Amino acid sequence: MRKKIDSKVRATVLRLKKTKPHLGVRDIAEYFKSHYNLPLSKSAVAAILVSRGLKSRKGPKYAIALYKGRELTGAGLFLLAGVDQRFGLSGAAAASFARAGFTPLEATSAKGRLPLTGLANLIFFLSLAAQAGLSPVQAFSRKDLLRISGFKGLKRGQVKEFLAWLSAVQPQVEFSEVRRGMAQVSSIKLDFVNGAQVFCDAGMRTFFKGVCRASEFFLPLEVVRRNIAAMLSKNTLTVAYTKSFDYLSRECLGFLSGAPSGLRRVSALDLDGRTLEEFSVPSGKLSFVVGFYPKILSRGLSGLARSSRLKKIDLPLGGLYYSQAAAKTVAGGAQANLAVNVFLLKAGAKNSPAYWGLISDRQDPGALADYFYAWPCPSKDFIEGLALLENFFLGPKRASPDLDLPENFKVTSYQGLARLADISRDILHQQAPGLKLDCPGSLSSGKDFQRLYLAQGSLANKEKLNRAALYHGNKRLFLV
Repeated sequence: MRKKIDSKVRATVLRLKKTKPHLGVRDIAEYFKSHYNLPLSKSAVAAILVSRGLKSRKGPKYAIALYKGRELTGAGLFLLAGVDQRFGLSGAAAASFARAGFTPLEATSAKGRLPLTGLANLIFFLSLAAQAGLSPVQAFSRKDLLRISGFKGLKRGQVKEFLAWLSAVQPQVEFSEVRRGMAQVSSIKLDFVNGAQVFCDAGMRTFFKGVCRASEFFLPLEVVRRNIAAMLSKNTLTVAYTKSFDYLSRECLGFLSGAPSGLRRVSALDLDGRTLEEFSVPSGKLSFVVGFYPKILSRGLSGLARSSRLKKIDLPLGGLYYSQAAAKTVAGGAQANLAVNVFLLKAGAKNSPAYWGLISDRQDPGALADYFYAWPCPSKDFIEGLALLENFFLGPKRASPDLDLPENFKVTSYQGLARLADISRDILHQQAPGLKLDCPGSLSSGKDFQRLYLAQGSLANKEKLNRAALYHGNKRLFLV
């Protein structure tokens, strides 16, 4: 029979958590053992904290469950997979080869079925192997390459059949769609059902009064497509921060009032304001999350003094302490009459000043998770963004860098596939110069993310790549 926890023990656990919120379940259990010689299990501590709302109950949506990290010799190659997937390079090659006559779905039962997605993975696997100077036979012994390419196992007959066809046909890889996906997007235009129209930069980092002209904020169309699709799939519009000083800007208020009414259209614009692409939008109300810097938004929100007790949420890059407050937006000294929920991020004590804040219509911790998946280091993004804008207005103008991507190229042999990996590497090094792909590291997997530890690489490059939102399969990659 389970022994009932004494009320004094319960009170002491709660007091410890309130006075020292940085202590975790394990820390509190060890504190009881060392100070009171009282063995108290971690599950008992967790149950006490959950009963008083000082700890969120673990659930399938927000719990961070990590599988044990696996050592890797070429950990940086996972980033190549993320770049390849982001721009659809191997996917374009697979589609080209299918049009040229390779029919993977008609493979014999002895060799197994290889659908188009599997063909793209196979092409990426062989491109990595060819780039590394390995023969196809040697590549099969590289379990890390198989894993990076998304294979748990691969039949040699499939590879032999594909390479024989490749040598015989010598097909063209057509990159017309990939090149279109590389077109530079300057701005996102959001047209809401209530008539509000709001402009953001291509990455939805912040709001603008019209088309964004700072090239440092531009993104390729294919990246914008994937970002918008990921955002709309969660029915939540996420903007990294508002540049509002003192009061909320007109653009920010238009966004906050427009999202609940629903979207009429979302458009990707070029530098001249021409529409590059319109995206399909869900019907009905949308939620919103917008970051802000509390030190400069001193009068834009009322009610922040009545914030809740401190809570903690675990995220892929670490835990965060936050409090919540029901607030109203304020515009120019008058109530804007918008009721919102505000998350205030703090260092670990309720009375400590907030270093970052989020405005949302959601009250669940999932709003935090959705926001930080998109923007892992928002306060740094905010400071960097202001500096970029200052340089844009006061300094020399810089053109957005273009990648020299061929319209098409012929693959005459197995070695010719290495060009796909070369293109991914060039894109990656443009984003993170000097990053070594063959450095050791490890990978830990969660439910919907993978945490990649690189033994080498600068913090600046890791932060850049975390902002880039790379995926490996259907899981978001985070670098630590």
